[in-house]
Amino acid sequence: MKRERPHWNNSYRVSDCSVFDMGCLSPECSKAVFEPLDELPFVAVVLNSSAQILFLNHYAQQTLKVDGTQAFGQSWIEQFIPIDQHKEIHHLFSAAMSGITAPFASYVNDVQDCVGETHSLFWLNNYVACKKATIKGVVSLGFNPEQFSNIQTINLPLSFECKDKPVAAS
Repeated sequence: MKRERPHWNNSYRVSDCSVFDMGCLSPECSKAVFEPLDELPFVAVVLNSSAQILFLNHYAQQTLKVDGTQAFGQSWIEQFIPIDQHKEIHHLFSAAMSGITAPFASYVNDVQDCVGETHSLFWLNNYVACKKATIKGVVSLGFNPEQFSNIQTINLPLSFECKDKPVAAS
């Protein structure tokens, strides 16, 4: 029997793209905004269009052995992609963000945690575009292949808005 890969329920949309602007988001606001992702039993990463980390859920922090507040604003590619894959992932990410290629709905690649261990993950990517169809960022969920049998559709409301007035990052 063929196992179906997990996929997003595409009826959910992000309603406020301003949360992807590093200039108006603090680590504390980010944690509050992306709180629905925090208790997921798999890696959840939110990046802006420059691949800067806006949020890592609790599972991602454990997997990557990092504190989410310290990772905020850092380059995902530089910090957590194995160096021999930097060029490939940077090229794919930049091409998707600029509209040169269609964004990948799913992708398999390695991440490297802060102690040097490598984890191969299957990623589901939900790209966030503003009304002008400009891609502002991506919400990505990373799974170990063993997790596929328990997950088929990701029913997660992606309607993130700052509850407080955005705070400029210093």
